[in-house]
Amino acid sequence: LPGGHPITVKTRGAPQKTGNAPVEVGIRPEHVRLVGAGDPTASLPGTVQLLERLGNATIMYVDTPAGQIVVQDDGDAAAHTGENVGVLFDPARVHVFTADARAA
Repeated sequence: LPGGHPITVKTRGAPQKTGNAPVEVGIRPEHVRLVGAGDPTASLPGTVQLLERLGNATIMYVDTPAGQIVVQDDGDAAAHTGENVGVLFDPARVHVFTADARAA
């Protein structure tokens, strides 16, 4: 995170040891979910800044301490602009990359 603040993200299939080396985490918008603000399962807190309803999908732009995260949900997403939420990553879909951009 900006300022070097660590977060914990659960993964499946990623190496267990990266030491204290910085890594980057990648995940597709459709593999991110929103949960209630303060939900203990959330990876990050956030605030919904923009919703784009596209019929069968809703794209949500969420400001978090890690920067803006894009979330794709079905067309019936219940979030609202300005709402405080938790951001939850699907552990099976998280990709971890080392600082030199190789998959860890």
